[in-house]
Amino acid sequence: MGPSHPPVPDGTHTSPPSHPLTRESDAGGAGGAVSSNAGLRALAQLVERYGHDALVAAPPGSAEAAALGEVVQLLCAEAKCVDARRAELLVMTLHAAWPSLPGVPLAPPADARETLLSLVVSRCISEFYGPAGEGT
Repeated sequence: MGPSHPPVPDGTHTSPPSHPLTRESDAGGAGGAVSSNAGLRALAQLVERYGHDALVAAPPGSAEAAALGEVVQLLCAEAKCVDARRAELLVMTLHAAWPSLPGVPLAPPADARETLLSLVVSRCISEFYGPAGEGT
């Protein structure tokens, strides 16, 4: 019932908070949700599986970099369902949800948490505004 999503590690129960990647302008505001939070769940699982340091230091072509790329694509696909022209809602959602994603508050020091958030946001912006039709 929706787009296929990249595989994420199984066996980890994570429940990230809901986020505002919904259509606010739908008739009556009911039934406008277009996101299942799959992107945030996948991001939380990725952080728990690999850890902050490994994701930040992942060289291109590594399993960590590939997994992060898949999660970024999922986050962007969800955001584009809401507004295909602007990534601001995605960026705000990431910043709002970040502190409460499982595994994030446990990462010392705070600089490591913020470095990974910055990386995710940068990758999302690049993916969101990347060349249309690339890879298709």
